Amino acid sequence: MADMTDRIREARALDIRDEARRLGIDIANGGKAWFRPGGRGPKGGSPSGSFFRRDGVWLWRERSSGEGGDVPRLVQHITGCTFGDALDLLLGADRVPLPPVSYAPAEERVDVPIEVRARACAAFYEALPPLGDAARGWLEDTRSVSSKTVSRFGLRQADERTGDAAMGAALQAVGADVVVALGLGVPSKHSDSLRCPFGWGCWIAIPYRDGGQILHLQFRRYSRSNDGDAKGPKYRHIKGTVPIPFNVEAADNGETPTMLVEGAFDAMALAQRGFPAVGVPGVSWLRQAGKADDVVRRAQVLVYGFDADEAGEDSREEVQAVLRAAGALAVREVVWPKGFRGDWCDFYAEGRALFEVREAKRPIPEGMFSAADLIRDGVDSLLAESRGEISKPGHRTGVDALDKWIRITEGSYTLLGGRPSDGKSQVLLSLAYSMAALGPRIGVLSLEMNRPQITERLAKSALKVGRDVPDDLSETYRRAASEIDALLALPVFVDCPDNPLEDNVRRRLDDMAEAGAEVIMLDYVQQIRCKGNGIEERTAKASSLIKTWAQRTGIPVIAAAALRRPENDREGAKRPRVEGLRGSGMLEFDADVVLLMHNGHKYDPERGCAAVRDLYLEKNRLGMVSPFAIQIEHPEPFGFFGELTYITQMRMHRDNQ
Repeated sequence: MADMTDRIREARALDIRDEARRLGIDIANGGKAWFRPGGRGPKGGSPSGSFFRRDGVWLWRERSSGEGGDVPRLVQHITGCTFGDALDLLLGADRVPLPPVSYAPAEERVDVPIEVRARACAAFYEALPPLGDAARGWLEDTRSVSSKTVSRFGLRQADERTGDAAMGAALQAVGADVVVALGLGVPSKHSDSLRCPFGWGCWIAIPYRDGGQILHLQFRRYSRSNDGDAKGPKYRHIKGTVPIPFNVEAADNGETPTMLVEGAFDAMALAQRGFPAVGVPGVSWLRQAGKADDVVRRAQVLVYGFDADEAGEDSREEVQAVLRAAGALAVREVVWPKGFRGDWCDFYAEGRALFEVREAKRPIPEGMFSAADLIRDGVDSLLAESRGEISKPGHRTGVDALDKWIRITEGSYTLLGGRPSDGKSQVLLSLAYSMAALGPRIGVLSLEMNRPQITERLAKSALKVGRDVPDDLSETYRRAASEIDALLALPVFVDCPDNPLEDNVRRRLDDMAEAGAEVIMLDYVQQIRCKGNGIEERTAKASSLIKTWAQRTGIPVIAAAALRRPENDREGAKRPRVEGLRGSGMLEFDADVVLLMHNGHKYDPERGCAAVRDLYLEKNRLGMVSPFAIQIEHPEPFGFFGELTYITQMRMHRDNQ
């Protein structure tokens, strides 16, 4: 929970004006106002909302809908993403840099002291008449709130006739400065006097009480005139931080679970049916310092009952995390009936009565994944691959027959085993160039050869000459010039550290990642000098080093490994097995793919060809293993290994018959 709380705190501390610009929002008035992307509001030049600060935290408010909140909530509001995705966008390393902008001084909204706020609210509220029949009927018909419940919670009415009188009562109680600060009165555009913003249209005044005091007022416009001309009802709160949720006293019910819902009317609809329910002004309110703690202090067992819609589902995990961080003993959640969309008022308006409550599932910790998400993503990927819309994920090796069975995937560990002098280093270099020809940048970390040795090896491979160098290479170079130029253009780079201790190998791997390597060839595992008692423990540590590094960075590693030297030619002529990997069984255990190379001709001259190697796919974590050897060969007289395409394809064709 601490990690989530820290991430929320870090995101809320960001300058909301910068984040709005990253979202493509047009800011106005020096950063005090904003326009939604794609236009300048329904009236052309009217700002969509405003930015301001309260208690050092950046907030926003949209004028048309009344929605608002902090920085993460703005990202959700504009993009439609989940809260977790909003945090990732705000705190990710790949954030878009912004050109500097000079902002006007931020408006810092100051909260009125709670005792003064209470006097103002009480004076304004007491001057209002009880809710009229038209508003009561509207609540009964649309919000499932009965007239008896209206009287129980003391809802009152503000309109052209009563609004200015209520404002006058508040002016006498606390003065003009407080009335303006709370938004109960606004300066008139046509005179020096104040006017009541709830004096146009018909408003339902909703008191937020605690201990007999009214600490907050919320208003719901149910029509634009006394004639009942309903036209898009809107919510409004008096200004300043909402100090308590609606019906907070319902939380003082001992061990009975308290429903936590969105807004006052939902809380009324539940209370009307015997459920203790508290209406919070929104998720951003719960994020404010101390708010969740105040709720949890009064109700240790809470039931998450936010609306059955996308926003309610998206906020579920966050709200539950905030409540647990505040010390809730138990957090439960409502299981809405299948197919239902809406809030509690809609639920009861449809004539429903039964709902299920279950223990809330703990959020999956960061770094873990939902198996359902993995299945969904995997199925989508496989379907797209089968339709030819995307290619199989991962890097290809450039050996077609091998690519039919494996891909070098993100963070994978591939092991290429071979007996001494069978050519595993040359095969590794060959794979480096065949993969680089397909695009990725390849790093080669050679622990077996120093720079002069690998320089000679690469030069001879490029010129296709063997160990015996001809007296004059001019003609050889001329014939190979175009191929050498092609090799020089490939993104392959090499490191030959003279210190193979495990800490230095890890540093050199990090350096290769920093240099942009997308795949790393390592020659070879048993050369890494790790601390340990005996070769088995040391090899196990070396293998673990490669595995954990690949998983941490996401960069796949293809590493050569030594097989034990055969005791005699008869044993050497046999196909190698994973048990022959020298040092530790952890090599096979750690690796995602195990390829074993075999040079049968070396031990049995009548078997095969000296230039051919058999590659046996002994392990494939993400797929099947090949039932036959994949053959590769040196071009004559020497060079990088290449695929025996004809032989391999003929064998595959034969086995598929």
